[in-house]
Amino acid sequence: MSSTAESDPRALQELVDDVSDLLQAPATLEDTGFALVAYGSHGADGVDQVRAASILRKTATAQVRSYFLNHGIASATQPVRIPADESQQIAARVCIPARSGGRTHGYLWVVEPATGVAAQALTQVAPLADRAGALLARRAGVADEREALVGELLRGDALHAAGAWRRLVALGELAGGEALVVAVIRAPEETRTRTVMSVPAGSEPEVAARRMARRLPAGAVAGVSDAHLVRFNEGTPVGTGPGPGSAAGSGRGGSSPVGPVGPVGSYGSDLGPAASGAAGPDPERPDPVDPGSAGPGPVGVGAEDHAAAAALVAAARQAEAAAATAGARPHLGPVLSWVDLGFYRVLAQGPAAVEALIAGTPAARLREKADADLIRTALVWLDSGGNAARTAATLSVHRQTLYYRLERIEQMAGVDLDEGEARLGLHLGLALSEVLAKYQG
Repeated sequence: MSSTAESDPRALQELVDDVSDLLQAPATLEDTGFALVAYGSHGADGVDQVRAASILRKTATAQVRSYFLNHGIASATQPVRIPADESQQIAARVCIPARSGGRTHGYLWVVEPATGVAAQALTQVAPLADRAGALLARRAGVADEREALVGELLRGDALHAAGAWRRLVALGELAGGEALVVAVIRAPEETRTRTVMSVPAGSEPEVAARRMARRLPAGAVAGVSDAHLVRFNEGTPVGTGPGPGSAAGSGRGGSSPVGPVGPVGSYGSDLGPAASGAAGPDPERPDPVDPGSAGPGPVGVGAEDHAAAAALVAAARQAEAAAATAGARPHLGPVLSWVDLGFYRVLAQGPAAVEALIAGTPAARLREKADADLIRTALVWLDSGGNAARTAATLSVHRQTLYYRLERIEQMAGVDLDEGEARLGLHLGLALSEVLAKYQG
């Protein structure tokens, strides 16, 4: 068998095709997060709305996930028959847990044909489900290593970042000669993950944003950094890297190692403390690269490495600011790029800079005195361009109630809402306050 990256997708697809043949019904394989892994060919009679949506969107909706989980599939060790639900356009189906090491790593799904699924056929499928579980478990272990490496890449320490970058390049997850984009994904439950993507030189960050939009889980938002061409020392002996006063060239055509340019694989890393370890050894994969021993001779850290590490830390801050803005200002999202962030870029300077900008504005005065309803009313009205009908409809209040609230807002903020400058200060301050709260959360 060749490398995991090459073999697992093909092997999992073959397993799904074999399950479809044995059960005489189209099968799909999803991981425990209901992300689509592989699916078999099917006819018109083997597709309900849920299966079609899963294939088109590559994941199930939160409502559908809840319906399936309520039937105990997460802890099941045997196939589970799930009844139809016409209200959600869910056809009857069979779920076969894909397990390994006493844990469920995914689900094989079969929309039940009119003739049903024979018990003997399910018995024949059991070894295939076990094999799928083993492959998914292996893939999860590889993902854990990638997650830890991304954490090292973005921690700001040049030595660790260089080692992680070399390992990711060796694994084929990043391309050594391409720019990098950092993205932050914020899930509905407020968990955050970071992703690093290789970007072909000359492409635009918007390409990364479109890629994130395709893979974004339901209800999540994401922020995408600018693209930076970074290059780490790939084996220069200690003391031979470019000095602090030299032009830190990349060694390829004299291109700058750090600079905006205008995506190929991506891997997440929790935004908490950097992971301290990676997945266990894999006999089919090379040993992890020691940050201090990759390449010929003892590898040192030069100006190029420090510049690359600093650029990635800055990119992570950009992505975090964009993700927080997308979460707090949903009409701008769900995916925001740094290049399109406008005045919200001030977030990357840190909370203190934003708080200083808000201080003394009408928004600060309003937030000191008003309750949540008045603050929301002000923000919705300003977002609506002062359109009273649209604001009242959004807030589900009577027009007279809105007018009363606006009068109170003027009194507390000390402004005349007919004046453009006053409205500008109030709007910017309230909007930045909302995003800052999300950023700090």
